[in-house]
Amino acid sequence: MVPVALPMWTGVAVLILGLLSRRMLFALAMGFLASSMFSFNAIAGLAPVTSQAWSGTITLVNDPQAFPGRVVVIADTDLGRVQVTAASSVARELRQASAWSEFTVTGSLRPLANQERLLSRHVRMSLVATKVEPRDGGTLWRIPVETVRQLIRNGSEALPLQQRPVYNGFVIGDDRGSETVIAESFEEAGLTHLLVVSGENLVFVIAVATPLLVRLPRRTRVGVTILILVLFAAVTRFEPSILRAT
Repeated sequence: MVPVALPMWTGVAVLILGLLSRRMLFALAMGFLASSMFSFNAIAGLAPVTSQAWSGTITLVNDPQAFPGRVVVIADTDLGRVQVTAASSVARELRQASAWSEFTVTGSLRPLANQERLLSRHVRMSLVATKVEPRDGGTLWRIPVETVRQLIRNGSEALPLQQRPVYNGFVIGDDRGSETVIAESFEEAGLTHLLVVSGENLVFVIAVATPLLVRLPRRTRVGVTILILVLFAAVTRFEPSILRAT
């Protein structure tokens, strides 16, 4: 309610200072002050920038969504989070990509057409790409994440074609390729929540891992459990429901 116009790192420093304090009232005050700084930066990060030509590096936040003749994906840039749209041959590289892939993009920044829907994803502008080039290299932590996702997607191929997106959406939140008629049927039945990954899945993951975890020493068990939780959160692209459950 009272944004404080200071940089994000200041809020982090204030929050750490409060956590290190042994005085509860001081810690609470520092927590409120840090929240005010974070809220200022969050609001400032949503302010649209001037429409302009733009060139730079993007990091994909989610998996690209393919539509007839175009690909849409949310990405982080040095100007904040944007919704990238690429059409025809420009979309070829993005179409095969996955979350956290990096690209060098040339295009134009424009105001969002559906800003209200994208506010929760913290998107501030639309970026229409005219040139997309993948960047070399990648991070090692993506290897186990993508391996697990691919194993699950490979397993879904045993199902009929129409059921695969439903299964992948329920298990890892990947509903790409789902048909509109199926989504409408679930909506009419009041079961739309089944089409996306939920916190309940985390219970299933821990249940499967429990026979292994109970055989480990206590400290090791805590560390392995945390690794499992973080891995599954990354596999589901850190969906809000999974983050809350984690």
